[in-house]
Amino acid sequence: MKNYDPEIRQTLKFIRRIAAESKDSRPKILDVGCGYGRILKELKNYGFSATGIETNPEIVQANRSQGLSCVTPDEFSKPTEKYDIMVFSHIIEHFSPEALKNYLD
Repeated sequence: MKNYDPEIRQTLKFIRRIAAESKDSRPKILDVGCGYGRILKELKNYGFSATGIETNPEIVQANRSQGLSCVTPDEFSKPTEKYDIMVFSHIIEHFSPEALKNYLD
């Protein structure tokens, strides 16, 4: 099914390009601040291995009930996996510049 959301189309285009340029055709993707999994669903539909991080535990459960891989920051605090691509869609507007710098560090 064709997705008409331009943001998702651009995100998928970027990820497909990175996957084509890398040695691994199935990069592991981390969607930080995934919300209700709008991007996670599309990544899963395209066969990508993706995990979302969301601060709201109720939203995490809603994503899991849809079969999406989603964790809270506490569950992610000691990741055992490495990720090739990180998606930060609609994240920076929630931070002050200094807090964003610390967050990204």
